[in-house]
Amino acid sequence: MEEIRHTFGNLVREVMWLHPHVQVSSYTQEHPSSDEVLVRCQTNGIIPAEQAMAESLFLAKEVFTHMEPGQQKAPFPVTGLLFDLDDTLYDVPAMKAQVATNIQRYMVAKLGVYEDDVVELCFRCYMDYGTTLSGLVVRLAAQGHHIDTEDWHAFVHHTLPYEEYLRPDPALRRMLSDIPYPMHIFTNADRKHALHCLELLGVADLFQSVVSFEEVQAAAAARGWARHGRPIVCKPAHQAYELALELTGLDPARTVWFDDSARNIAAGKRAGMHSVLVGRTGVEGTGADCQIESIHDLPRAAPWLFARACACEGAAPCRCGLEAKDAVAGAAREVAVSCAT
Repeated sequence: MEEIRHTFGNLVREVMWLHPHVQVSSYTQEHPSSDEVLVRCQTNGIIPAEQAMAESLFLAKEVFTHMEPGQQKAPFPVTGLLFDLDDTLYDVPAMKAQVATNIQRYMVAKLGVYEDDVVELCFRCYMDYGTTLSGLVVRLAAQGHHIDTEDWHAFVHHTLPYEEYLRPDPALRRMLSDIPYPMHIFTNADRKHALHCLELLGVADLFQSVVSFEEVQAAAAARGWARHGRPIVCKPAHQAYELALELTGLDPARTVWFDDSARNIAAGKRAGMHSVLVGRTGVEGTGADCQIESIHDLPRAAPWLFARACACEGAAPCRCGLEAKDAVAGAAREVAVSCAT
């Protein structure tokens, strides 16, 4: 029994020594007849000793159970995440309302739509074609008219007072920084709008790529899809998801998809992705694997997506605990071998 206690004490001590924030690690057994092992842990002050000990014990457990930190509860092997942008990574009702107003103003001023018909036409285009722009392009083409999509985006999005609506979101950045998988944006909006929003939120550098209106249309045209009465390919059309997955190199069976639109979530689910509806809960018929009120609720709803890193101060969570994982694993295995011999 005494040998077992010492073996456990040695294991805890050696694993803690390899933690990047631990400065002192030791153990004692007050009396040979006691079952208690007293462990001493002193850190550099960046995190408390209790946290360093808990993280070290967790990593040791991971080694013995042959699991990767942060993935032990994953329902499937995750290799990437795909996010919608507007109303998913941020929720600013005033900005959404301004976009709707700009769309209606554009239709009246530049397309000659009667003001009394604007709201109904917007709704019908959105429901039938995925976006108002897509529907208008089809309807006006049938009348011999053409919409300059660059002019549309410039009027609808680029005139927005972005700085009034969007601010850096440190909580969002911390959360996304703690996800150890490649992340991509997939939006129906144009690239300039998407990049500007991501920059203002302070998270642009966290994404591997942005699949926007321009990329999808170019890829669709290359395949000959942007025609036959639907010259614009966009969500929720299945072709849009196929192109987005191709452009990002993601495997749908190993991808988590986030969107605020129930029908876009349903389409992503049909494409084979694990889908998370953002902004609403209790919505039926979407096939969503998870529904959350806000993107900030993701750690609670899907903890298996996050690396179990230590909580260093700074713009992003420290990953040094994960970087030391291999060293911790080696030390723990050495102790395990000594236990067996």
